Amino acid sequence: MGSYAEPLRPLEFLVSEANGQRSREKVVLAANAAALEPGTVLGRRSQAAVVTGAIATTTLTVSGVTSGKLAIGQTLSGSGITAGTKITAFGTGTGGTGTYTVDTSQSASSTTVTATGAGEYAPYDDDNGDGTEQAAAILCYPAPISATDRDATVIARDAEVQADLLQWASTNDAGDKTAGLADLAALGIIAR
Repeated sequence: MGSYAEPLRPLEFLVSEANGQRSREKVVLAANAAALEPGTVLGRRSQAAVVTGAIATTTLTVSGVTSGKLAIGQTLSGSGITAGTKITAFGTGTGGTGTYTVDTSQSASSTTVTATGAGEYAPYDDDNGDGTEQAAAILCYPAPISATDRDATVIARDAEVQADLLQWASTNDAGDKTAGLADLAALGIIAR
């Protein structure tokens, strides 16, 4: 007779949570190419955009911005920024121009720069640079492969969880997991 590995059940990792629904939160889960199990440790993407062509100054012109930050689908143009530069922090103020800080942690390939990652949750990895390098929540229910973002329920604060039932991206090593558990502890999510 063959063996059968039972999949993790929704919330199986949860030991206790705060009264009512205080520990839980409804969030937007980013599109994913692999199914995610309950107990997957997630990070929250920060606002980001990728410059995908060589542009010529460090002053960027932003279309349709009212707060100095890009929203998903808004674009920017500028110069003095090399192809593959990822914009991770945006200038302040209102209107169309500003000075923006950049890093070179990501590459891409066109001159259109479109904002992405405005707060979606995705699997945590301490080596990322898009916001998901900080653990922010734990997925409650399974999430099948999806080409689009969708709603999900997470444990976001004040709970006890069973450490050995937490699911980590395969790229996380022991040090990454330790850092992730520390991030969760700061939110009141204690692994036992």
